[in-house]
Amino acid sequence: MKDDVKRIVVKIGGSVITDKDDPYFPTDIEEIIINSDTYAKKENIKKISNAIANASAANCLELFILNGAGAFGHTLFKKYVDGDKSIRSALVHDSLKYLNSLVVDSLIEAGIPCRSVHPHNNCFYNGNYDVSGLVQKVAKYIDDGITPSSYGDIIPTVDCKGMYADRWQIISADDLAVLTAEKLSADIIMVSATPGVYTKKPEIAPIIEVDHVLSEEEFPKFLESKGITLYQDNSIDLTGKMYKKLFELCNAAARKINSQVCGIDDLEKALSGEHVGTLIRYKNS
Repeated sequence: MKDDVKRIVVKIGGSVITDKDDPYFPTDIEEIIINSDTYAKKENIKKISNAIANASAANCLELFILNGAGAFGHTLFKKYVDGDKSIRSALVHDSLKYLNSLVVDSLIEAGIPCRSVHPHNNCFYNGNYDVSGLVQKVAKYIDDGITPSSYGDIIPTVDCKGMYADRWQIISADDLAVLTAEKLSADIIMVSATPGVYTKKPEIAPIIEVDHVLSEEEFPKFLESKGITLYQDNSIDLTGKMYKKLFELCNAAARKINSQVCGIDDLEKALSGEHVGTLIRYKNS
């Protein structure tokens, strides 16, 4: 990576590009595709793609684009883990893959050469997430001048002997953002349904600084010390919602991986280096 090039992992929230509030979601891939206008916020996908294209034209950027599952994953996987025999793991993956194809196609239409990298085929879980195969492909695409894209997905598990087990594990786009940013020496931009992280007032917290890795026990007091209140909605989310996202981003900052949380309207500014939304960074002692 050249010195003047900024490498960024952009994670697009599932609630930004899908309608997570609808209690019904199809359980057939053809029906999902036919009714995609109901569940995918395609205007937002287009708006994000144009912001990325504009920022890429004006700045030296190397990007890795991730999108959350939103309605296309959480509802189906919950039914799957609850034992609904009509929901196959292949359906969950195909639904998530289709949502990512909408993002990739939109980026290509905006002038960004883009290719998907599928976690389902390039990651596995053995008690920890192994994303080395995915990172290798992402890095190769970036070196070739292509913008890679990936997404929250289900991945196979392996046992202590390295054999594939008959179980599937969720890997969220938030997990992928943190894991890949560290390996790619990149910063993170999280595109959220809110314009940043709110304090109790409520106002957007401009900066959150972290000087050490936080334990789960420490984290609530840490948020309180920063005056931060996290409001949760009632949508189905199997990956921890904003509380877990912020926990992971704060601990990434402790490892000197900076991140920025912003809304869709500020994405182009964030990619151009402007301080918008909430910056989460390492605090020098």
